Amino acid sequence: MGKLINEFLSKQGFKVKICNNTRDVDGFINHISLFDIVFTDMQMPDITGNEILLKIRRINSCIPVWLMSAYDDYNTEKAVSEGFSGFITKPIRMGKFIDVLSGETQVITNHPPSLGEKFPQLASLFGDDTETIKKILSTFVTTVYKDTEHLTGLIEASDFQGAQQLCHKIHPFISQIDAPHLCEVLIKMDSLRGEEETTYSSWKEDLSLSIRQIRAFADAIKKEYLF
Repeated sequence: MGKLINEFLSKQGFKVKICNNTRDVDGFINHISLFDIVFTDMQMPDITGNEILLKIRRINSCIPVWLMSAYDDYNTEKAVSEGFSGFITKPIRMGKFIDVLSGETQVITNHPPSLGEKFPQLASLFGDDTETIKKILSTFVTTVYKDTEHLTGLIEASDFQGAQQLCHKIHPFISQIDAPHLCEVLIKMDSLRGEEETTYSSWKEDLSLSIRQIRAFADAIKKEYLF
């Protein structure tokens, strides 16, 4: 698909850089100032779209980053809530790229949404009390770093039951911060408490991916709302 996109856009007069792995991504980000817009897949072999977005935002807060995904639970609203500039569903209609690049599709600015927009559950509880919301978010970020480090250790130790117990503790807090999409694997682990490890053979891989996504979410909160 990358080659097709490259060929199509090149014929339209655009200069294109295709990244197929983490090394390509890191090389591209080192020269991000040479580009005007980024399109990223949600899931590459060794990195996620959220992780790519975070890497970009660490050095460039303005360049539009559009998400491409075939996941049924993704739409423009969800993509924008996670910090992307827009969303393109897969399978991709090539004309959509032209719409975006020509400005026919409005590019959403990369200013982070307000606390109330980003965290409606907290806003419903605390209204305009931004200081309290920020304190809760600060506690959340600190807790996430600590718990995911502990969870990584349990994965390395192949402690299925210990990981399940920690997942049971973690996922309610994440849901309260309006990120239930990050809890699917945690909830699955929790639901299998009392079962043998063989009932979820890919738990280590799935949980490791979730940890990366959760930490990326916490990193984004820290950068956009706490400093």
